[in-house]
Amino acid sequence: MSPSRPICCIAFTLTTLLIASMLTPATSHACGGFFCGGVPIVQNAEQIIFRQDGNQVAAIVRIQYSGPAEDFSWVVPVPGIPDVDTSSEMLFTNLERITRPSFRLEIEGDGCDSDIVNDLAGAFPAPQSGVPGQDAVTVLEEKPVGPFNVRIVASDDPEAMANWLIENNYDLNDRGRELLAPYIAAGMNFVALRLQKDKDTGDLVPLRMVYNTSRPMVPIRLTAVAADPDMGVLVYLVGPAQAIPTNYPAVEINYARLNWFQSFSGYQQYQTLVTAAMDEVGGLGFATDFAGPANDVVASMPAVSVLEDAVNAAAAQLLPQQGIAELFRTGLPQTDLLNIATDLLPLPPDEPQSTYVDPLRLSFLFSGLQLAAARSSMINAVRADIIMPYVEGLRALGDNAYLTRLYTTLSPEEMTLDPTFGYKSDLPPQAAQRRAIYQRNCVLGELQWQIVLGEGTGRDGEVIASGFGRPDPFAPLPVALSEQAAARSSRMITENVDPMVVATGDTPFAVITPMETLCGILGFPMLLTGSLLVCGRSSRRR
Repeated sequence: MSPSRPICCIAFTLTTLLIASMLTPATSHACGGFFCGGVPIVQNAEQIIFRQDGNQVAAIVRIQYSGPAEDFSWVVPVPGIPDVDTSSEMLFTNLERITRPSFRLEIEGDGCDSDIVNDLAGAFPAPQSGVPGQDAVTVLEEKPVGPFNVRIVASDDPEAMANWLIENNYDLNDRGRELLAPYIAAGMNFVALRLQKDKDTGDLVPLRMVYNTSRPMVPIRLTAVAADPDMGVLVYLVGPAQAIPTNYPAVEINYARLNWFQSFSGYQQYQTLVTAAMDEVGGLGFATDFAGPANDVVASMPAVSVLEDAVNAAAAQLLPQQGIAELFRTGLPQTDLLNIATDLLPLPPDEPQSTYVDPLRLSFLFSGLQLAAARSSMINAVRADIIMPYVEGLRALGDNAYLTRLYTTLSPEEMTLDPTFGYKSDLPPQAAQRRAIYQRNCVLGELQWQIVLGEGTGRDGEVIASGFGRPDPFAPLPVALSEQAAARSSRMITENVDPMVVATGDTPFAVITPMETLCGILGFPMLLTGSLLVCGRSSRRR
């Protein structure tokens, strides 16, 4: 089976060249149901953050899509009537970067002159993240949220619900009709999104939903309609202890199957290995990418004070064109900045967007009054649309809670059981970085070496490979390793922490501002029926 696609991160750059390169839409990562009428778009990855406080679960879902704005639609089953708001793209890009598994081969001992691994070790950087039955459908709530029109709808009749979705331009196929029924039978409602008429796909932002439930759950069954083979599912859980799957096995990956000499490609190898491991255990399971205190992760993310200082520096520039260029030299997401800039200071046709970092060119194209007004509006938009959602997203990760990142890949035929999650207090933490040691000695002019697993693998000190002579870093794994199972273990884990326990902290999540409570109780369902979805640029002014 093919490996899942790696998750892309928005780059932070100071150069004109890289700013221009970031205008290409990112690979899609999303969670929820995408009904994209007439557009053959397939779901290939999902990213969800769950925050649990007592009987309240918040789900923050990364919505990314590429295609005509008028064809975008998204539907997800939820219990009750959730609070719905928008969240921060910057939160996801940094969270993924910090918690992404990385792999490092350390060198010990003196080799022979013929040993080239020492040279290779520094040659590659380490990875850093009027329809019949329509009257049976009730619109419980309808409102604008950020760039979206949000409707929360309910029905006791799956056929009526399907007809309503079709009538309202949610492209639903026969398989999608069938998959609505279990959620309706469970008494769930549906959150249905479309873009507002004056918005386009560059305005898409993560969505937050908050409602009451005892545990996070991902309604994966609906995703099967339009999912890629081996679709990546990446779930972050913030709660009272380390999170575990309660109805899927926890799968330990066999790190002996990695080519540690090629640790520069360790994450890609790892994703492929996860797919193989899940296939071995029957298709269903989750691997733990990371588990540790959420406050430690927050401490590694860009500090809000640094972002504010950078914005203040842009505001203090004597010339407004210098201030506009200065904004693009901050650590703020360049794509979001470009969206704001193109809204507030649109460039003439054929003018490259790199002009925004060229004060001289800006002063040639616009008057001083235009530039002054644009700088002021841009700074206000950056604070309101980038920094504040990021601040509120960080609060969802803090409060002395525990953060777990779980990962799996699923093909459509494997999406038969909605995964649920609980918490267990006596599990060891999982560092993002896995290490191994390349130990070498020169014996009578011949290199003798071995690979020993180290920190982060859970198998410290275990020798997984050894040999004589110079190893070829690009050679296939020895047969003895390549024929080992990809899954070292697979077991069902029983939770021992009551999910109703509220994480302690200065600000309980339940009373955080509406922007902070974005998510959903259920987990974030991925309801993909019909053609599904995928991504474009991140948030624009709302």
